[in-house]
Amino acid sequence: MDNEQAIFQTLNYLKGRGFQRIGLVSSYAAVTNFRLRHNAFLHGMSSLGLEVEDGAILSVDSTLEGAYRDAETQLAQDRPISEAYLCANDIVAYGFIKALRDRGYEIPRDVSIVGFDNLPMSDMIEPALTSVNVPKQKIGAMAIRLLDDLIVSKERQPAVKVLVSGNLIVRKSVGEAQNKP
Repeated sequence: MDNEQAIFQTLNYLKGRGFQRIGLVSSYAAVTNFRLRHNAFLHGMSSLGLEVEDGAILSVDSTLEGAYRDAETQLAQDRPISEAYLCANDIVAYGFIKALRDRGYEIPRDVSIVGFDNLPMSDMIEPALTSVNVPKQKIGAMAIRLLDDLIVSKERQPAVKVLVSGNLIVRKSVGEAQNKP
């Protein structure tokens, strides 16, 4: 998955909607994609001339219940709330949305949320979650093709790295920035 491209595309979309204060809800789970997405967020924010504000990055568990619990704990510390958040994946986004709602925030009126993975449930929650679509079938097909090449080749094959880009599926969890410049 080309996390760098997908995160940049998402941040650029949010900036285009007028958001300047964009946060990240990452996860402390030892998952490579979470680390890559965290780093891509920092790089993308810098590339777009957006400042990462103190307290704008939350780190939560990767389960629905854990993301909710950890987000609730961190939000209870009266940290400033960003205008929009990019979440490490859709499960984290669901837990974060619940924690925000429990504190009286409305999505997207008060806070806009973007997930990552475009799980089928993302279209069914209210409001429907804007999410980065990960083309799982394309990634699987590429993996099978590369594996097949390795199996049929009579010679040692060089290492291959393939990046598959995602695309942003815009739904209703992102509004317009309230203080659009």
